[in-house]
Amino acid sequence: MARAQHPADAPAAADEDAAPPGTATTAPGPGRARAALFSCSPSGTVLTAGTELARLTGRPLGALSGVPAHELFHPSSSDLLRYVLRTARGGAASGAATFRLRHADGSSTDLPTCWSVLAGASPDATQLVFVRADGAVADLTYGPRARSRAGALPDGAVHLPDRGRLLAGLTCALDRAEHSTAVLVVDLDGFRMVNASRGHDVGDQLLAGVGARLRAGVSPDATVARCGDDEFLVVCEDTAEDQAHALAHRLLDVVAEPFPVGDAAVTVTASIGVAVAPAEPGVPALELLRHADTALHAGKSAGRGRVHVFERTPDEDLEHRYELATDLRAALADEAVHLEYQPIVDLRSGAVVGLEALARWTHPAHGPVAPSSFVTVAELSGLAPELDRRVLRRALVDAARLRREQVVPEDAYVAVNLSAASLTDATLLDDLVRWTEETGLPPTRLVLEITETAIMQNTDVAVALLRGLRDHGVRVAMDDFGTGYSSLAYLRDLPISALKIDRSFVADIAGQRDALAIVAWIVDLARAVGVAVVAEGVETTEQVALLQGLGCVTAQGWLWGPAVPVSTLLGRRTWTRPLTTRAAPVAATRTTGRDAGVSSSVQRLLELHRNGASATTIAATLNAERLCTPTGVRWHGAGVARVLAHQIRRCAGLPDAAAGPRRPAWRRESAGRAPS
Repeated sequence: MARAQHPADAPAAADEDAAPPGTATTAPGPGRARAALFSCSPSGTVLTAGTELARLTGRPLGALSGVPAHELFHPSSSDLLRYVLRTARGGAASGAATFRLRHADGSSTDLPTCWSVLAGASPDATQLVFVRADGAVADLTYGPRARSRAGALPDGAVHLPDRGRLLAGLTCALDRAEHSTAVLVVDLDGFRMVNASRGHDVGDQLLAGVGARLRAGVSPDATVARCGDDEFLVVCEDTAEDQAHALAHRLLDVVAEPFPVGDAAVTVTASIGVAVAPAEPGVPALELLRHADTALHAGKSAGRGRVHVFERTPDEDLEHRYELATDLRAALADEAVHLEYQPIVDLRSGAVVGLEALARWTHPAHGPVAPSSFVTVAELSGLAPELDRRVLRRALVDAARLRREQVVPEDAYVAVNLSAASLTDATLLDDLVRWTEETGLPPTRLVLEITETAIMQNTDVAVALLRGLRDHGVRVAMDDFGTGYSSLAYLRDLPISALKIDRSFVADIAGQRDALAIVAWIVDLARAVGVAVVAEGVETTEQVALLQGLGCVTAQGWLWGPAVPVSTLLGRRTWTRPLTTRAAPVAATRTTGRDAGVSSSVQRLLELHRNGASATTIAATLNAERLCTPTGVRWHGAGVARVLAHQIRRCAGLPDAAAGPRRPAWRRESAGRAPS
């Protein structure tokens, strides 16, 4: 939130002449003074009120302080007020909204307002200040059209966004449109890095240069405005979707040209979201902006420097996603996303060798939100890096505390998932090093889990970050291995320390021979390249027995209980003692004597397995010794895995599994269990 230049612990005076920071700076119109209406807390309680508000509501001035703000407005404005408060809690610094104000005599009037967040030293000291917006709106458009208006802003200036003016102008354009209207949201990729590395003065010059280039790159009838810290809005009337798409690609090229700043040149790229509205009456301007914003973040989730056109989905789904993203932003600001921890267990001894941090969010109205839902929304809305950072910081603090309180072994690590967006964040490495120093958790006790798909989005940048992490002692695990690209080159070229077998394979190893063969292959592959392996989603002792027989050393899952918050661990649970694996010991699968009912080839197979050979090596050795399978064909790794699985079940007293058809994925999921 923006920090105001006033005492942090005192409410801003809401007098008639006050103009809170972050509101428009254009002088008021003739005969009208800017009127401060009221200030309120982020939860919506009125803190101070001005005489203008008392006049408009017909209430005594002294009776306004302390009342809920929604009581001042007509019920039709309740949802809008909640949205403004939620947006402010989510990090927005200013905005505009038109409320329907309710008078004591029962009448009502529409009141355009601008609001700004004045951040105090603590969340309790933060407040929102609402002022009357009539005649006090800043001009945001760039280029000749802006300079032709009264009160035009100087060339090269960087202006505060005024969403109210943008919405009003877009509404007028939609009302008079004879053909479709296109909206382009242009977001600068990596602008934060420019500010961090070159300073805010260079960043301001860059923004002014981008605005000028965008203005020059569109037709004279188009509108170009800055609508966020590093976002610009382009409105093109009488423009079809294919024309808007072509224009967006031209603007990408325009922005990509180096910008001369002082004696140096700054190069940035942009991502653009496009939405087009037909020439129909009643098309909401806010909805069109939402569509363009949704398209922008959908494109950025697939990589930077792209154009993405909004694809219409059912309105209910779109609205749900938008509202969920807004609520998630507020939840991150309020630290309402918490962590739960699941143990990672050594199958040989039962010792807890690590714990995985899992993000959980309980929506205030809808209850618990599935991680798969809000993580997807975070990626599409651009919130993934912020979510990653908050989870990482919290996990390091919790892990350090659990070690100090001797709840987990001294050498246990904490594993945290990292999104694709964070793999291109050049500041993440320095922040991680600083956080480990502040919390006292050694970098060697941190494991970052990434997916194969995430690496594919920007391989060069991701590899550089991963190598930097390795140099500082942080380990990296390949999550959900086998479900993505499964490029073996990654295991050769990347500093990967562990492979995590996806739960979809583990769930089927007791009933599907191909799943068992895949798990055996992954275990053998990990052993061959010298990395650890962790099986996810273990729920039964039969799965433990099979994993032990295949040589898998570590696992996690519901067999050892659900993930729990740190308060539960501190209060009543300790993971310093071994957890039971409740499965037959590994040695039971390695028969030393001759079994008259087993062919010589299978006897030889078990001897090789007892000596630690992998399934691939066993198959090659049996073929070289001209020992065929019981059915008379050559051995393969999958066949070796099936024979071993049979022997494991036999020695453990478990029923054998039928080959059977593969079950659909939706039937394999455990009902009522949150993803771990």
